[in-house]
Amino acid sequence: MTPAGVLPRADASWQVVDLPDSQAVQRHEGSYFGERHGFDAPFHWYRLELPGTFAGDADLGLLLPRYADRVRVYLNGERIARSFHADDRVEHGWNRPFFARLPADALRGEHTVLMLALDSPYLGRVQLSRPRVGPVDRIEALYARHHALRIFSAQLATGILATIAVLAFGIWLARPRETLHLLMGLASASFAVRQAHFFVVVPWVSPEWFWWLAVSSMAWAMCLVLLLALHYYRQPGTPPGGRPDGQMGGQLGGRLEAALIAAAVFVTLLTLPGVGVDAYCHAGLIYTALAPIAVIGGFVLLKRALRAPGLPQVLLAGGFLINLLLNLHDLAIQQRWTSIERPFLGPIGAVLMCGSFIVALMARYVQSLADVAALNRDLEARVADRQRELERTHARLRAATAEQAKAEERQRLMREIHDGIGAQLSTALAASERGGHADAAALRTLRAAIADLKLTVDSLEPVDGDLPSLLGNLRYRLTPQLRQAGIAVKWEVSPLPPLAWLQAPQALHILRLLQEAFSNLIQHADADTVRVATGTSHDPEGVWVEISDDGCGIDAQVEAKGRGLANMHERARLLGGHLEVGPAQPRGTRVRLWLPLRAAMRD
Repeated sequence: MTPAGVLPRADASWQVVDLPDSQAVQRHEGSYFGERHGFDAPFHWYRLELPGTFAGDADLGLLLPRYADRVRVYLNGERIARSFHADDRVEHGWNRPFFARLPADALRGEHTVLMLALDSPYLGRVQLSRPRVGPVDRIEALYARHHALRIFSAQLATGILATIAVLAFGIWLARPRETLHLLMGLASASFAVRQAHFFVVVPWVSPEWFWWLAVSSMAWAMCLVLLLALHYYRQPGTPPGGRPDGQMGGQLGGRLEAALIAAAVFVTLLTLPGVGVDAYCHAGLIYTALAPIAVIGGFVLLKRALRAPGLPQVLLAGGFLINLLLNLHDLAIQQRWTSIERPFLGPIGAVLMCGSFIVALMARYVQSLADVAALNRDLEARVADRQRELERTHARLRAATAEQAKAEERQRLMREIHDGIGAQLSTALAASERGGHADAAALRTLRAAIADLKLTVDSLEPVDGDLPSLLGNLRYRLTPQLRQAGIAVKWEVSPLPPLAWLQAPQALHILRLLQEAFSNLIQHADADTVRVATGTSHDPEGVWVEISDDGCGIDAQVEAKGRGLANMHERARLLGGHLEVGPAQPRGTRVRLWLPLRAAMRD
């Protein structure tokens, strides 16, 4: 070691050390950090003798994968390169690989001496990895790989994390109640600030404040990412497996949250420039103290993932544990528990963790979208049901309206018939009967016309498929005529299934048909008794109405020639049924009308 700017004497006493070396300051000043000498910091010299095989006509390349904090390169006593630009400015180089070109004309065969002078104006300590010397193209390629792994990866991670933070903040501003996005934005921003010290050469602010940001941002990044994971399970839409009471980790989770926030606040105040301890000098101690809290947080997330396995749970626990392991790896490098030549992997771990958290949030949103889709399908089904019910209601309303219109029209016709033609016929009949000299045939005709008119009025009444009710009205109308003719009636009508097709037009056909049968019976049968019965048939399905008497029977020739019977058969055909007319047992005539249960009416 020499004073600043002084080269070693020719008779200097050199020590043999193994590289990489991170104990130079401790050997010379008795302290791991050493004193901060400022820009007059002493030089720590490393002397390497290049073998004669390196001499030649081509330049050589020199690569230092890692050094701290500034380095000057001397070849045979002449300075040929240095790692910094300004002598009076702090420029951090502790994580930057260094490349220098060794000119061919300066190589002296077996007597080529390469010396490296290291000083550290701010950090107060020096360290040096093993130098790589060889052909320029090979050393430049090796330098590019080291630069990508140590510097570009950190820059890329910072850009990705900053982008995530901006997007998360944007979503949170649009949906302030989504606290997960706020935590995600804050955690990503903290990690982005944290990664900056891996590649920033000239601090944005004073070195004290710069290292305060680097150290305290680590505490806040750990705090926020664990809070994000813990709060994830308390949100609606959490994938299956979350506790119904919204708690995750029980009392341990609550105490862990309080410990996280307290630790972050404590570290922030403890390292505040001008108030607390030096952030850089105590960074290793602070990270070591924070490690148990991070390990407990990882244990809680791992326990949660094992208790209810699922992609989001695995991503939350796995991403955090990977980042934790990579940061413990970096802590081991910083504390010299492992080789200082190893690259810092914390930036990669931060990106992997935030990426896994984003996928977990996406899984939550996918589940939420699936729930919304299911809810929409349920709502659509309900709306369709309501729409069908509304259509049925409207159909019933239309049918009721139409039925009401028909009923009103029937009532009008009934009034007109009753008060008009019916009243006139009744008046004519009464006048004829009072006169005493009326023609008997005319009286019968008037009575038949009035009975026919009443039958027509009866057919206008709502039937609703009730055939026995229709027969009851017929019985009421015809019983007086049968008694007057001296014919007794046996009524054996049993309950029948409703005929859905039986409405007013069909009822009139049935009444006319049966009226014709009774009229023939009164005029031609010479019967004493008539029997009216009903029943059902199964092959084919239908109902029947049978009128049988004990009269003289029906002549086959009369049956064949009679127009009334032909009309009866035609009416039965129009109703979709059929009519059977034949002898009764032991004597008389039997008329059976068969009707289908379901509509089978013909034009």
